[in-house]
Amino acid sequence: SGGSYSAKTISVVAGNNYSYSIGQNGIPGVNSGNAYDSWFNSTATIISIGGYGGANATGGIADTTGNIGDIIYYGGNGGNGVYPNAGGGGGGAGNQSAGGSTSNGTGGIGGASDGGNGGSGAITYGNGAAGSIIGGGGGGAASDGGSRSGGFGARGQMRITYVVDT
Repeated sequence: SGGSYSAKTISVVAGNNYSYSIGQNGIPGVNSGNAYDSWFNSTATIISIGGYGGANATGGIADTTGNIGDIIYYGGNGGNGVYPNAGGGGGGAGNQSAGGSTSNGTGGIGGASDGGNGGSGAITYGNGAAGSIIGGGGGGAASDGGSRSGGFGARGQMRITYVVDT
């Protein structure tokens, strides 16, 4: 599935340190790839949920809950494979719309603007394609009993904008 998007206006204090985490590339998995979330200050302040990998022949299902923010968009669902091909990855959410879902081996379209497209699923026993930056889900692998790998999910991103009080 594609990764999500969150935006929020918060007050900060000059000179204070703030923690953050930016979701790394989703690592393909045997039954499901990991989701790596992005957050600022704490996971209770603002968080965008990362996308999940597929489970065997089925695409990763996008989270539709868990984000915290004033503006929220979720990533798209991955597609289901049809033997001997694998399902594509869901599109990552953008800062203006949700990521697109897919129902087959083609990757979902990334949300406007900045959402990454999902990677294509493998065709006839192969490795899945990586998702596009930002937040596109990796495509699934199609295995004939050999060692095949789904595509990596694309990394997250954080933008911090600020206004200085005068």
